[in-house]
Amino acid sequence: MPHHIPLLTQLAPGELTIKKGNKLEHFVVVGGFLEVGKEMVSILADYAVHGENISAVKAQEAKERAEKRMAERKSQEDFALAEAEFRRAILELKVARKVKHTS
Repeated sequence: MPHHIPLLTQLAPGELTIKKGNKLEHFVVVGGFLEVGKEMVSILADYAVHGENISAVKAQEAKERAEKRMAERKSQEDFALAEAEFRRAILELKVARKVKHTS
């Protein structure tokens, strides 16, 4: 990323798309940091998975488990963990569909 100003920022959970030539690569990223330097961008993520490595079936199962745990509401901490798992599963499903659609 030549001619960009230096930047260090925290990453929010989301989709990361990297363009290499004419090819797009999709990732799910949860937590971490993004650093923009003079000539490069670095990402240090707590969790990242390449779209091609996502199993839509496993992501759907994780979503359903998280929904069940959120409905049980055993504790505020358990609910927060289940909600984070739910959001990650939703992101994985979104990216998996996108990768399947563009393949």
